[in-house]
This record gives sequence, C-alpha cells and structure tokens, in this order.
Amino acid sequence: MLINPLMSCSARLPIYLLLVGAFFPNNASFVLLVIYAIGILLAVLMARIFCRFLVKGDDTPFVMELPPYRMPTSKAIFRHTWEKGAQYLRKMGGIIMVASIVIWALGYYPNHDEYESVTEQQENSYIGRIGKAMEPVIEPLGFDWKLGIGILSGVGAKELV
Repeated sequence: MLINPLMSCSARLPIYLLLVGAFFPNNASFVLLVIYAIGILLAVLMARIFCRFLVKGDDTPFVMELPPYRMPTSKAIFRHTWEKGAQYLRKMGGIIMVASIVIWALGYYPNHDEYESVTEQQENSYIGRIGKAMEPVIEPLGFDWKLGIGILSGVGAKELV
C-alpha cells in the first residue's frame, strides 16, 4: 500500500502527456517512457526499503473462501437487467426528460417559424443568445458561439449521464 502512489495509473497519463508535450516536444515518447520506468524502479526500491525497515515478521497467508461459481441462467440475466434498467429510469428518467426539454426549448424559441434556415433560427434562439453572450469568454480558445452552445449543452448531457 505504501508504494501505490509511485505506480502510474491511467488517470496520470493525460497529465504526463500534457507536461511532456509542453516541455519536451522533440523527445516526448522517450521522456514518457523514462517517467514510467523511474516510477517502476522507485516502487521496487521503496518496496525493498519498506520490507527491510517497516514491515517486520512473517507474512501470514491470505485465505478467502469463494462461493461456488455457477453459469447464470438467461431468466436471471433478463430479470436482473430489467430491474436495473427500470431502477435507472425511475431514478433518472424525469431529470433527463426535463433537461432535454429545457435544451430543446432554448433552441426552439422564440419565433421559430420566422426564420428561413435552421442555422439562422439557432442563432436567434435563446440558446444562441446564451452562446453569443459567452463567446467573449471562450474566444481566446478559438471557439465561436456555436461551439459554446455545444459545450453548454454537452456539459449538461454528460452530467446527466
């Protein structure tokens, strides 16, 4: 347990990639390999040190009795899937429906029938106005109001899921 922080996990990989790409763009793959290798070597070294100085005594074997394994029946699989699906829909169905209706209404109103194209209607809808209002904030990233709308509605969709 003491050497777990030294082992690289999948959550650290994006951070490693960002830092390596920013500071070592010409040798990024080699530096990433060195970071992983150093982590493994340090873990082995620290494990030896911890075994010598911190952990004293004999190891007790870990014995755990496992239940017998059985092949699931199709009836049990269907029942379990149905129950979990129904439970999810009862818990989240109302929230997802309300959020979907809100996003649709923001994109549909006001004056939906007055515009010739969908693009023009979206630009003049409530969600388009929200996107235009947030455009100065996201413009330094190279985003326009359309991408702002995508981010805004995408964040809601991901949080609901």
